[in-house]
Amino acid sequence: MRSRRFKFAKSIPMRLQNSARPIIDSIVLSVALAVANLIFGAGDRGWMGLNPSPYLLLPLLIGGKYGLRAGLLAGLGALLLSAAMACTEGRGLMEVLSATPLVFLAMPVVGLLSGELQRQSSGRRRQLEAQSSDLGQAKQLLEKDLELSRESQYVLQKELSLLGADVCSLDIELRKIFEEGAPPVLHGTLLALSEVSGLTDAAFYLLDDTGESLSRAEYVGDGAYFPDEIGAKHTKMAWAAIESGELVTCRGLGEGLGGDIGKARFLAALPWKRGAEVVGVLLVHDMPFLSMNWQTLARIELVCEWVAAIDGLRARGGVGIGVGVDEPDEFKVLLGMAGRSFDAQGLASSVILLTAAGVMAGGEIRAAIAAALRPTDVAIEVGEAGLAVLSPLEAGRDAEAAAASMVEAAGELGKGLSVQRFDTGAGGRAGAIWEELENASGRV
Repeated sequence: MRSRRFKFAKSIPMRLQNSARPIIDSIVLSVALAVANLIFGAGDRGWMGLNPSPYLLLPLLIGGKYGLRAGLLAGLGALLLSAAMACTEGRGLMEVLSATPLVFLAMPVVGLLSGELQRQSSGRRRQLEAQSSDLGQAKQLLEKDLELSRESQYVLQKELSLLGADVCSLDIELRKIFEEGAPPVLHGTLLALSEVSGLTDAAFYLLDDTGESLSRAEYVGDGAYFPDEIGAKHTKMAWAAIESGELVTCRGLGEGLGGDIGKARFLAALPWKRGAEVVGVLLVHDMPFLSMNWQTLARIELVCEWVAAIDGLRARGGVGIGVGVDEPDEFKVLLGMAGRSFDAQGLASSVILLTAAGVMAGGEIRAAIAAALRPTDVAIEVGEAGLAVLSPLEAGRDAEAAAASMVEAAGELGKGLSVQRFDTGAGGRAGAIWEELENASGRV
């Protein structure tokens, strides 16, 4: 109630002030005209001898400013003021009015005309102001829609630019694990998985000689989640993954592996293999909620499979730049892994076939390009004069540059090589790719 009385009290002076403005202005202008008449026209009071009369300014200005009614009243006031000034010279009112009747008639007429023009112009102005207000509101709505569309476009461009970004660098992360000066393989694998899948707390456990206990080898995150040893009676999820050789997830993620896995202390357990033998397990305790899905788990399986395969080859042949295999069946196994990698993540591996321009065996070619081989490149002799180099998860991005580096390295030794490249993409079969390599190298 107080606020209402306050608003009412404040509105009354405002309304009175607005209504008093024409009167005040009329009085001020009338006094000014009368004083000017006395000073500049003392011998012609009322300015009866002037045409047009300066008293016409009163209805003209008041009507033009305040409208029709104020103009009419100002015109009548100007008529009375002019007549009164003329009567001060001793003439009668009728005599004054009859002397210049058109001038006196013109005063209220001018007030009416001026007021009407003001009304029309103010009406047009209000109409334009209303249109301007509507257009302003429409402009604000359009600006909001434009801002929303720009934000949506930015988000869309960002999503498109990042589409597949989390897997397109898997080959680079894989090479980092085996680079000279890199941390131990298991620790490097955990770091790579943190980059490509967002693992925050995970650990590798390896089986002891008895096969009845798991010892913690490497971990990332909070070590309190991972005991130093896990016995056969504890953490059934880990032992289920070892016995089945397959990924096991905690209940609630999906179907996972059937059977009793006990109380789920971890999100997932992934067997760590050396060839066909399970030698340990990767336990995942925590990762971002949005990353915990089957696609991410498949990516973790993919990285672990390639790391285990390359690590096994390097352990057998000694740590060096690039690794080599002797048997085609071993190379076909890797080609099969490359095909599964494409099916799972859309990443094609590349096979570079190098043949000598002259007489040069595959072993000689490997020695000639040794400086250009990368840690994860797997080489095998094909036929009598060919060398095939598999670049896992290359996706064709750096394959041409890698092939050029190999040719350049051989050229520095005076060896000329020809290059062919094959991608293990959709529909690729290990046997078919190997047959293509044999045919391309000149062996039928």
